[in-house]
Amino acid sequence: IEELKRVRIFASEEVDASKAGFGTKVTLKREDGKTKVYEIFGRYEADLERNIISIESPIAQGILGKGPGEDAVVATPEGSVNYKVVAIEKAL
Repeated sequence: IEELKRVRIFASEEVDASKAGFGTKVTLKREDGKTKVYEIFGRYEADLERNIISIESPIAQGILGKGPGEDAVVATPEGSVNYKVVAIEKAL
């Protein structure tokens, strides 16, 4: 119930696509050259099959606030993974 009191609907105009954050679609490139596109939303919208990750996930936490061209290090259970932020756009 307490979580429901904090629920908020975001409008597209509120999303800042200049940096990775809630409501953005982020293209990442790993050191091995592979690219991956993720959309960042809340934990209840997360759907790994559709590449929608929670803002609380390790990948999102590692790239939050990063802009295109910036490097990010993501801590995973298997170790650190280096990414370059290639592009960001609004996911809403």
